[in-house]
Amino acid sequence: WMGGFFLKSALDNICKALDTINDRTGMIFSLLFFPGWFLVLYSVVVRYFFNAPSYWAGDLAKFVFAVYFMVGGAYCLTNNSHIRVDVIYNLLSYQKRRLIELLVVFPLLFAFAFPLIWHGSIFAWKSLKYMELSPPPTNLPVFPVKIAIPIAGALFLLQALADLYRFCFDKKPEEGSR
Repeated sequence: WMGGFFLKSALDNICKALDTINDRTGMIFSLLFFPGWFLVLYSVVVRYFFNAPSYWAGDLAKFVFAVYFMVGGAYCLTNNSHIRVDVIYNLLSYQKRRLIELLVVFPLLFAFAFPLIWHGSIFAWKSLKYMELSPPPTNLPVFPVKIAIPIAGALFLLQALADLYRFCFDKKPEEGSR
């Protein structure tokens, strides 16, 4: 049926677009590792070598790494590089792995993504509304980090949906895919 072909083609293109978005977003946000690492190094050096603790560097490093890890979740899902115990999993047939994914893994992904989006949106809105700052003495803006929570949750959810679609409707498993 022609309509089914066009729908599958459109969904395949959407999945590819989501892969591209999450891959590029992950690559860009992975660069946050370097300023985060520098902030930690700076904080340690001034604290232990100059006996002059830097509170702002530690807080800012936490914020930078928080965004780095949140956005990294969708990137890892896109590249199938998240942590999984493969010892038993790889011994199973593709059909048994498919059943495990559908009954266990995907429900857990969605149970993780929806609270991130829902509650993260509430946290982000309140933080932005009140222009939330970190506690003294640093008083750094917190709202950019809290805004990243629902965005990361949405990227994660969309990638999980794309993976679920591919997992259910791709006839032949690709190398490295679930």
